[in-house]
Amino acid sequence: MKELIQVVITINPEIESATVEFLQKFSPVSVSVEFGHEFTHCIKAFFEILPDNFYAEMQQYFRSLPGFGLDPGDYNIKIDQLKAADWENAWKDFYQPLAIGKSILILPEWLEVPPKNKRTVIKMNPGMAFGTGQHPSTRLCLEMAESLLKPDMSVLDAGCGSGVLAIYAAKCGCKPVVGLDIDPDTLPVAVHNTLINDLTNQVLWLAGEVNTINDQSFDLIFLNLTSEIIMKVAGKAINHLNNDGFCLFSGIIETDKSKITSFIADLGLEIVEIRENSGWIGIVSLKYA
Repeated sequence: MKELIQVVITINPEIESATVEFLQKFSPVSVSVEFGHEFTHCIKAFFEILPDNFYAEMQQYFRSLPGFGLDPGDYNIKIDQLKAADWENAWKDFYQPLAIGKSILILPEWLEVPPKNKRTVIKMNPGMAFGTGQHPSTRLCLEMAESLLKPDMSVLDAGCGSGVLAIYAAKCGCKPVVGLDIDPDTLPVAVHNTLINDLTNQVLWLAGEVNTINDQSFDLIFLNLTSEIIMKVAGKAINHLNNDGFCLFSGIIETDKSKITSFIADLGLEIVEIRENSGWIGIVSLKYA
């Protein structure tokens, strides 16, 4: 049976965003953050393979942090083999209901809706996909979208992962809604999450890059990616953004804020809001006619 490698890193919250960014070089299947208290965060990452020198590279990374003005503090790295069949149980250990913004509740599929709940419930099963609302970058996107999404708006979620952003848009009455990801393995997870939210045929899921959507244009585009990928795909993505439409950027670490805001301005978009959460940045931009 296929196995995954589970890496659990307990760290000082000050270096959470930098550590998540560093882990991307090893091509994780998924990365999530468990927020313990003000002194420690727990990063849980899953990999299909890891290089033999992974532990040594992580140690070198932590030793290098003081040179960037960051305090590694006390940290712990634990590496385990995990059968793919146990993936869901690994998430259930810490994946709990999460209230976001003023009106959103992310609810694990295996839990019941709380009594007297008045929030918009998005049921999720993380599967092997990124973006279930637990990470600050996804929360920022949901919070920014909360006041922007209106019925009948057309929405593109580029880099959809688990589908949470596209599913929220559909729950707000947006249509059409398209979820796009270059990793075809994420789409079955997104489709499953659509079904458990009773949104059959309300989201179109596509595997591929931005040019997959041809000439279609949208009133709002989510780009919850990384700074590097945003700079590669945003130019193409905003060609599909309607005039007076919004592009929401997230997945940006705090140290990239200046670089990305300048990049967005160079695209001809106006920045109308910047939000921050735990060292991550979310940006709302507007495309004027």
